[in-house]
Amino acid sequence: MAWDENLANYGKKYLMERYNDCQCIHSTLNYGENLFWGKRLHWTPCDAVYYWYIEKNSYDFNTLKCEPPPKTCDHFTQLVWRDTTHVGCALQHCKNAGTTGIGMLIICEYNPPGNYVNENPLVHAAN
Repeated sequence: MAWDENLANYGKKYLMERYNDCQCIHSTLNYGENLFWGKRLHWTPCDAVYYWYIEKNSYDFNTLKCEPPPKTCDHFTQLVWRDTTHVGCALQHCKNAGTTGIGMLIICEYNPPGNYVNENPLVHAAN
């Protein structure tokens, strides 16, 4: 996987749009995407990647599902998606309107995207 500054810039631009509400809402970009929200400002991109990765503990590679429902493992599967070759990440301090006042959003954009239903994130589909 290689760092892509353009993907990081797309992420930065999108996070600026979230500055006033600090909402963990996915963008409409045509990339794979992981979002992380933290209530305080001490979080790092490494922390976000760690929490996305530990979803692996709930992922069943036999059924290709996260267990038990309603758990989700989409962050993990995008993080390790077999066809993804480029990533760019960004972080943004933001106002958390209506609550404690501050927060942090972290975003990573992945190209090509992954997370196709019923496909193993690590194994190429047979043609």
